[in-house]
Amino acid sequence: MYLFSESEDTDHDKYVEEAIETLHLYEALSLDAKRQAIQRLGDEVLQAINRMKVECLSETDRIKDPTQGDKKLPDPKPEKKGNFFTRRIKSVFNNWFPPPSDFNYKLEHGRAYFKKLKSWSYGEDLPYSSWYQGMWAALGAFIGIAIIGIIFDYSFQYKPFPIVFAALGASATLIFSVPSGPLSQPKHFVVGHIIATITTVTLEIAFQGNLRWLASALAVGITIFIMEITGSVNPPSGALALLYINDPRPHVEGYLYILASLFGVSILIFVGWVVNNIPRFKKYPKFW
Repeated sequence: MYLFSESEDTDHDKYVEEAIETLHLYEALSLDAKRQAIQRLGDEVLQAINRMKVECLSETDRIKDPTQGDKKLPDPKPEKKGNFFTRRIKSVFNNWFPPPSDFNYKLEHGRAYFKKLKSWSYGEDLPYSSWYQGMWAALGAFIGIAIIGIIFDYSFQYKPFPIVFAALGASATLIFSVPSGPLSQPKHFVVGHIIATITTVTLEIAFQGNLRWLASALAVGITIFIMEITGSVNPPSGALALLYINDPRPHVEGYLYILASLFGVSILIFVGWVVNNIPRFKKYPKFW
């Protein structure tokens, strides 16, 4: 008895051929790459098996009824337990604390660890941009930083926020040079800046300028941890956390640092939204 017809064998042969080609390339890979290749191959095989099961069931899930003829079984409805908020809370909790069956909590043992240290390879460089792409990136960064500088220079008698500009330079690079990158999207900037500024100002108040090395390390570490679990990783936010504590000037602005950083990055996001969508090869943002 054959499970598949001759017309169906073509697709299944294609899956087998792709698997064989993957196996031929396996021997040329490093140890770490072999592990990743095996995992990807296993995922592909499971997907192929699931497709085969669906095709088999589509031919056998009919009920013979003498009065109505063949009737297809209704698709089972997914079971939903609890309301939307309960399911959302469970989803966030599972992301924060994945079970051992879904996440590998084990540490790398000695020999494998040193093999990983030695099994590096030269990565691919970012593709070179044309003068036209570079011109638009530079223009957007120039406009954004110029607007922020003008507002800060002529709107505040006291200039308490020069350290904000260092992080805004990194933010401008992401927004205008890599507008499609996941870390360049508005959510990462806004949430990341809020987390970084609240953390660093609170630690500066707590340490009162003492043990700056410890306060700096805690500020960056806590900021990264909270950004990780909230899905809002943003590299300039780490700079914000570090710069504030190590600024030699007296920190008279306190929590106004939060508003200053949010104001500056909001201007950059707005300018990126306007400028990055003028040329056809760019689009910003990809998501809010």
